Amino acid sequence: MRLDRQPTLLGFLISIFTLLDESVLVKYVYPNYGMEIGEEIFIEDINVLYMVDFDVILRMGWLTKHVASIKFGGKKVVLFR
Repeated sequence: MRLDRQPTLLGFLISIFTLLDESVLVKYVYPNYGMEIGEEIFIEDINVLYMVDFDVILRMGWLTKHVASIKFGGKKVVLFR
């Protein structure tokens, strides 16, 4: 994914572990980035992950804040706000 600005170096590292017990380090963030989903714009910090097989990882806090429902069978996230 190409974003319209350069990422900022985090002041700390975040380790993310996959189901295969592989580790991915998060070093960079796009702070306060506007994401357009449908007709709404969401302002969030976007963490840069160098992973294959994932388009985006949403935190539980983000899903709760935006009243989202995950439809696993259809591979969809539905927003109710």
